[in-house]
Amino acid sequence: GSPCTTTWIDTSFGIVVATIVRSHDGGAEQVFLRGNVVGGESGAAIEALGRLITIVLRMPSTMSPEDRMREVVGSLSGTNIERFTSELAQGPTG
Repeated sequence: GSPCTTTWIDTSFGIVVATIVRSHDGGAEQVFLRGNVVGGESGAAIEALGRLITIVLRMPSTMSPEDRMREVVGSLSGTNIERFTSELAQGPTG
């Protein structure tokens, strides 16, 4: 299988578990996000963000997967989710 890393991020939404699946060449190719609130709008929004990041990562691009993740973070700058996405872009530590 593809290597993956998981990290826990303390956010204003609570703890978010982020798992990044990497391709054979090491680039991020899929992101799974799960909040500690099951159900509800916050949990759904966190999961949806992971799915959207995955779509961005899978689109053909001249940008590296890491640069695409940084682009997502930059586009969310100034929103309530900025701190969370900034930590996600730095990458899981294990």
